[in-house]
Amino acid sequence: MASVRGYFFKIVWGAKTILSAEPLDFPVASTTPRAGSDRTQAPAGTRDFWITGHDQTLTGGVRRVPGEDLATQYGHTATGWDGASGWAAFLEYARDGGAFTFFPNKDAGTNYTCYLLEPFSETPSPEKNGDRRFDLSLETTDGAPFLGY
Repeated sequence: MASVRGYFFKIVWGAKTILSAEPLDFPVASTTPRAGSDRTQAPAGTRDFWITGHDQTLTGGVRRVPGEDLATQYGHTATGWDGASGWAAFLEYARDGGAFTFFPNKDAGTNYTCYLLEPFSETPSPEKNGDRRFDLSLETTDGAPFLGY
């Protein structure tokens, strides 16, 4: 799959849509052993591995989240923090375990059904102009890897 780095992303949750003001900052896709996995080594050197499964995650920085929806210099409207369809409402929904659809490129069809890992209880950091920024970490619901990162 072609790289999706540098594209504006969108998140669809129910009938609501989040549009990013900027592409994900320093995105990293990874595979990690699922909770309950372990490895041991016997004194004789024999190794034993118990892997219960793998989780597919994507982590990156979300920048320039305005207080309210705002037209960007790139020709689309970035979703703001406030309002029933804003980032704050989305994070509340996702922190409660709500699944959502993540589109790495807002203008393409490739998508992943995800759960939110982070931010869980962290407060977004302010940017110099008053916008917000935070790290976003997602996990696919079906174990599909995030491609293009």
